[in-house]
Amino acid sequence: MAGSDIKIATSHMKLELREKLHLQMEREGKKFTFLSRILEHNSTAVIIEYPTALEGGGVLLVGDRVEATITRSDAIWGFSSKVIEKIAGQQPLMKLAPPLSIERNQRRRYVRVDWLTACRWRPFLTPKADDPEAEVIGEEADGTILNISAGGILMAANDPPKNGDYLVVKPLNVNWPLAGAIAGKVMWHCSQPPESRFHMHIGVDFRDLEEVAGGWTKEHREKLPGNIVMLSQATRHRLMQFIYQRQIELRNKGLL
Repeated sequence: MAGSDIKIATSHMKLELREKLHLQMEREGKKFTFLSRILEHNSTAVIIEYPTALEGGGVLLVGDRVEATITRSDAIWGFSSKVIEKIAGQQPLMKLAPPLSIERNQRRRYVRVDWLTACRWRPFLTPKADDPEAEVIGEEADGTILNISAGGILMAANDPPKNGDYLVVKPLNVNWPLAGAIAGKVMWHCSQPPESRFHMHIGVDFRDLEEVAGGWTKEHREKLPGNIVMLSQATRHRLMQFIYQRQIELRNKGLL
């Protein structure tokens, strides 16, 4: 279905089918962010899944100009486009004008690799300072890590926290390089097809526990689980070593 390749003015980067696409649009001074996937592309259009609103709410209209970004393991790429058509149906779609060029916006700070592994996660709560008995962490839930970098993970789960909320994640894999769980911040989430085991994909940035609980009382901090790893330079280094070994494994299997 892909059709002809789009010509790239400043790089050899090509659009890939099923690739995740972040779209940003501004209307009347307010910014809106959406998430979609590329289903088809040719010289006349880029056809995408009907975008899911991430921030700002709202919907994209025909004629809206958008800034699209694609995040890959090596860099973040971007292009300008415009909504040219909405396609109704059992699976609503949207057509974007083909980009004249795709530019490298920035190199990723950390390399990201696929790592399909089960995990358990719990949301941090926000205890009131005058209630020493308040719970500080929610109930445990199952999830699956889809990919990982030294900066964060992509996780599949049900009923995720809101964007900006904090959680703690513990991968259930003997190769996990850290001694315990790690805290993170939910940066975005998007829904998945109804037949999926997990209804949401969640983008999580690793964060230091001090960012999460730095303003809590001593009583509340003492109620935190003792297995949460501090996000030190040494922790980042162990994660980067793990990613490097994972790259070697994938390359040896012809998957990278």
